[in-house]
Amino acid sequence: MLISILFFGVFSGVLTEICNAEDRDYNISIGDATYEVIKIDDSKATVVVYYKISIVLHNSGNKISDDITLEMKDALGVYPRNGTILPGESREFVFDDWPLMGLGEHLIDIGFYPTDLNIPMEEYNSGSTSLVLSAGGKGDDKSTPGFEIILVVTAIIVIKFLGRKSSYNNV
Repeated sequence: MLISILFFGVFSGVLTEICNAEDRDYNISIGDATYEVIKIDDSKATVVVYYKISIVLHNSGNKISDDITLEMKDALGVYPRNGTILPGESREFVFDDWPLMGLGEHLIDIGFYPTDLNIPMEEYNSGSTSLVLSAGGKGDDKSTPGFEIILVVTAIIVIKFLGRKSSYNNV
């Protein structure tokens, strides 16, 4: 009896480890998270900027992933996309015409996890990052920093030079 109990205990422990190892035969990670400004609508009182946001998830394992939910969160809500990722595949999730109110910088939280909430969130199947979107803010005016100062200094020198020249002509 004792031998059968020991055998069953060892066998069930080995079986549990095999199942857990099999679950980890995929490993999902966030690759690139990029954006581009599609359009800026300033026809109303509040400016609305539309973005195209692309997020790449990569499966570095040798097994197809469970169904994964990718979420983007901003101040107005949560927007999910679902899908499985093949072994060695980099899958792009695209959010087209993403509207955000106002120019400047906006922080977007990005996270992924198993769609089936009965599957525990582990390092191999969940993660998060942030993306800062920017449009029309201080960094987007395409001007050369400090160039205005050079123009002002040059104008002052020219005015002083012309002032001296005219004072010599009067003498």
